[in-house]
Amino acid sequence: MSEFVPNKQQAEAIKKGKRWWDSGARQPFLFTGMAGTGKTTGARKLLESLGLKEDEIALDTQTGKAARVLAHKTQLPTTTIHGLIKKKKK
Repeated sequence: MSEFVPNKQQAEAIKKGKRWWDSGARQPFLFTGMAGTGKTTGARKLLESLGLKEDEIALDTQTGKAARVLAHKTQLPTTTIHGLIKKKKK
């Protein structure tokens, strides 16, 4: 299998994600884009580069299908935004 080479938008998003993490910012970091643009792959590579553990992050998406795809590709727990809000209220 060939090594991942990010496209221009993925590389920029990964760079911004690293800056966001290093800044200690409290607001969420968003990976956005149309279907098929490489958001999941870019997010996975960002998480790998940061060496984050499961209990250090919360991955959430707008839809259940997107949550299932992201969870499968990252092997990390993922929920919908609605599910995350419900969980925080408990």
